[in-house]
Amino acid sequence: MLVLNAVVCTLIPVVFFILLAFALSSCATRVTVQNPVMVPEIPKDEIEELRMLLIDEPQTQKDLMNNLYVTEGLLYVYVDYTDALEGYIEDISSDVFEE
Repeated sequence: MLVLNAVVCTLIPVVFFILLAFALSSCATRVTVQNPVMVPEIPKDEIEELRMLLIDEPQTQKDLMNNLYVTEGLLYVYVDYTDALEGYIEDISSDVFEE
């Protein structure tokens, strides 16, 4: 009985220290990390290149088709820009609503 009592008395502090070590090692400090949000910029070089391809006074159907294709290209540039802005707004709103 004395041996059993000695084993229990030595196991209690050992188990306590093991549980304490697990509890302290599992604790973490909460750190708030801000994700960098990049403001999208409009590709001015690409727009200027496309605008230079526009014909000011179209004379033929070929000139009109050229202006239509250039205008379509400009439209796609602006659509990409608006998509980037929507993503920017979503990023900002997710940061605001997380807090």
